[in-house]
Amino acid sequence: MSSCEALVLGRRYAELPNPSRHVGVMLDAAAQHPGRTGREVLQLSATITDAGRARVDEMLELDAVCP
Repeated sequence: MSSCEALVLGRRYAELPNPSRHVGVMLDAAAQHPGRTGREVLQLSATITDAGRARVDEMLELDAVCP
C-alpha cells in the first residue's frame, strides 16, 4: 500500500493561514438560517475569508443572481 497527499499552493490544507480564501467555501442553502438573504450569507463568507464586501457585489453582478 502506498500513500500520497494533496497540496494546495504547495502546502497541506491545515497549514494554510486562511484556507477558505484559497480553496473557497461551500454555501449550502439547507444549512443557512432561513431569515438570511443570499447576499447576507455571501457577506458573512466574505468577512470570514477577508475577501471584502465589494467582492460580494462583484460576484453577484458577474453571476446575475440579483437584479
